[in-house]
Amino acid sequence: TTKIKSAIPKVFSTLLKNFQPPFSSPATLYPGFIPAHKEPL
Repeated sequence: TTKIKSAIPKVFSTLLKNFQPPFSSPATLYPGFIPAHKEPL
C-alpha cells in the first residue's frame, strides 16, 4: 500500500500538468486535498 500511496501524488501531478483547473488555489497544489477537485470554488 506504501507504493500505491507514493504513486498517487505522481498521478495527480501529471493530471494537473495536463489539465489546468479554471481556478488557482493552494488546495489544488496538494494531492491529498481531494475536495478541492470535487467542488468548484
